[in-house]
Amino acid sequence: MKGDFSRDTFHPANHYSSVRAQQGRVQVDADWNEELDILEHRIDTETIDVVGQSGAPTGNAAFQITPNPNLLGDFLLSTGRYYVDGILVENDAEQVSYATQPDLDAITRANRIPNDGNTYLVYLDVWTRHLTALDDDLIREIALGGPDTATRTKTIWQVKWLAVAGNSNCVDVPTNYATLTHKSNAALAARATPQQTAEPCVVPLAAGYRGLENQLYRVEIHATVRDSVTGRYFTDPAADSALGGVALTLTNQPNQGTLSSGTAQIGDLIEVYTSDQPMSGTVGLVTAVATDGVTLTLGFDPKRVGDPSKLFIRKLSSAFKWSRDNGFVETLLVRLNATDKTATVRDFGRDAVLGFQAGQWVEISYDDLDLAGMPGELLQIASPPDGDLITFTTAPKTTLGGSARHARLRRWDGVGALKVSAAISAPWLGLEQGIEVRFTAQGPYFHGNYWQIPARAASSESDNRSGNVEWPEFAPNVPAERAP
Repeated sequence: MKGDFSRDTFHPANHYSSVRAQQGRVQVDADWNEELDILEHRIDTETIDVVGQSGAPTGNAAFQITPNPNLLGDFLLSTGRYYVDGILVENDAEQVSYATQPDLDAITRANRIPNDGNTYLVYLDVWTRHLTALDDDLIREIALGGPDTATRTKTIWQVKWLAVAGNSNCVDVPTNYATLTHKSNAALAARATPQQTAEPCVVPLAAGYRGLENQLYRVEIHATVRDSVTGRYFTDPAADSALGGVALTLTNQPNQGTLSSGTAQIGDLIEVYTSDQPMSGTVGLVTAVATDGVTLTLGFDPKRVGDPSKLFIRKLSSAFKWSRDNGFVETLLVRLNATDKTATVRDFGRDAVLGFQAGQWVEISYDDLDLAGMPGELLQIASPPDGDLITFTTAPKTTLGGSARHARLRRWDGVGALKVSAAISAPWLGLEQGIEVRFTAQGPYFHGNYWQIPARAASSESDNRSGNVEWPEFAPNVPAERAP
């Protein structure tokens, strides 16, 4: 959930049954949200114990399928209630079909079951979507004069279909469906590293996290490779890390170099690294390509990566993006202009800290992409915002047509290459202010997998969380691996 939260304190293993407020105490969002999570966990667990993993009430079962006589390849869905993993799912609209269901994205909706004699599995996909006032303006109380308040969560249900083997049945799990529902093997460890000093007589700073503000960092997978069978966007970081790049020879022009082989396109997400440090590089965008297709300009100075004689470059199909504010800084998009490389936005945020600045990464997204689980387009801001315009280093490829509802621009504070190696230990990747992360599993990693890292500024408190990150440890000073 990309909201303005301080941290997420709910953990089922704690077995807390409630949160109790005390008089005269500061109210924080984490306590209230934990109480809701405790209650939701209680209800879902009880429902699974009574109903099972899935089920429906007798006489009012939703999602019974019957052919739609008016549209080939379409089918009708009965009204009623259904339960999936303890979650209540309601279809209360009459005459809803696959093609007209409310929360199916336009991309999937246009894909109807072919009339080709093959076997297809119809399934119900249920998940929770986080919504803010940018998604539903009625959430905002206009009497307050502009500020938003709380956010909402919504249960999304989507009836989809999948091609399966002709001998499939309702008892055995088809191979394609098992692949579709396979859980991510992703894992991340996080830590705050005390600042080192080259002077042996100087004591290093004790604080691992050196920021002056308390933050909730978010690390999220950005995958652009689509599985042709399941439609899920994923990445295999071990395989990606093993892919060698090509040599990059710098020219006498700023940020410019030539490829030893292959070609590049404007907007390509790339990583520049050195031959002796292949697991540590810098990620950016190709901002210009000469007519020869091999001379390109980057959105950063490749000299800062390392020895210019050892530079290599590779195109990334996937990456990770991170935010120090849980990814909640966003604004509504009014229009995009590919010719001028600009975006017109509704506003620039609350202030300069929670707004948009030159050099920052941003992601263009809208409802259909969110509902389809698809990645948005990553861009970088070229110059300070002017009026209601943001100028990018490359022209946006996204078009805001009629289906691009609630188009928005989300700020990310950094983008990095997803580094995992089967041969050597995965490297610690620095974010900022002493915070480092390490991807510790081979994968697959799915688009949208994320982790939250609360960071607390140093204070006079003797608690070891002061000047540190809140992250479990496998052993003293050994960060644990956590699933998304």
